Amino acid sequence: MRRVTLPILILAAGSLAASGADQQLINVRFYHLRSAAKAAAFDSMMRDAAMPVMRDNGATRVGVFKPLEGEEADPNLRISVIAYRSLEELLRLKQAYAQDPDFWPKAKSYLNQDQDDPAFTRIESMLLQAFSGMPELAIPGSADGKRRIFELRTYESHSEIKGLLKVQMFNQGEIQLFEKVGLPAVFYGQAISAANLPQLTYMLVHDDAEAQTSAWAAFLAHPEWESMKNQEQYAETVSKITKTMLVATDYSDIK
Repeated sequence: MRRVTLPILILAAGSLAASGADQQLINVRFYHLRSAAKAAAFDSMMRDAAMPVMRDNGATRVGVFKPLEGEEADPNLRISVIAYRSLEELLRLKQAYAQDPDFWPKAKSYLNQDQDDPAFTRIESMLLQAFSGMPELAIPGSADGKRRIFELRTYESHSEIKGLLKVQMFNQGEIQLFEKVGLPAVFYGQAISAANLPQLTYMLVHDDAEAQTSAWAAFLAHPEWESMKNQEQYAETVSKITKTMLVATDYSDIK
């Protein structure tokens, strides 16, 4: 195993210290719903109760996704993506749900569940800080009425310094190369709180499966990627990759 030299460690730590206040916090939540009926109740709650409160409180780019048909993932899985300017903004939104008189009546079909018949098996949540190279969540391009596909990827690292170096690798060229080869991102985020730390998570959007395959092939063959991946400091930065292919729900702001 290659050792991390002191200059590389200092560079990575300095990169983290340079993080700015303009970098959004991105909350990604995984709702493991127990049935199609429970998933429908969740969709109704999000569309009619939660998202109006979010919009009233400044969250205008809320993404809600489900697995792409044919994927191995549970079709009742829902994944939400919400960006915040600060932790205070996140906490204010939680207060807003309790204070909104319309929220509970519209959300009760999902929230009012019996203990022996809950809506979900579990909810997972990760809080990410957007990369300095892309400090805000975006909606790249336009769906133009088409159903685009989204690729959610998580990279785990075997050490904290290697995790920092992978973030640095994105900020110092990989993000720009993704754009160049046709891999536009919705967000890139370093996990502050999540399972399987250290890790980073990002989301890409593709017009279709053919566009996805073509863009990744262009990336892997690109000389800039060959140069980046062969730098000694970036060796062994990723120990595990998890990928989930998604489509937006009909009520998602991100499509």
